[in-house]
Amino acid sequence: MPYPAARHEICPSCGTQFGYDDCAQTHRALRNAWLEAGGPWFSPVQRRPDDWNPFLQVIAAGYEFDVPVRSPWIKNTVIKVLTAGAAALL
Repeated sequence: MPYPAARHEICPSCGTQFGYDDCAQTHRALRNAWLEAGGPWFSPVQRRPDDWNPFLQVIAAGYEFDVPVRSPWIKNTVIKVLTAGAAALL
């Protein structure tokens, strides 16, 4: 989502309904479960961007995750560098 999560809004990417799904699990746990499943696009209404990658989306948003990257063109070492660089910018 291009804006902060608000109560009961549903993320078109992962399908998390904020204010409901996050009552029993942390955002990080929900994010990890989604990425572990391959980060499938959730919304049947909002079209997935053509060049969309769930891992790059999470990194660009500045969020951390604990699962190996599942992308044929991105290596885990690149992700570690990117996340370390993002953390240094904050």
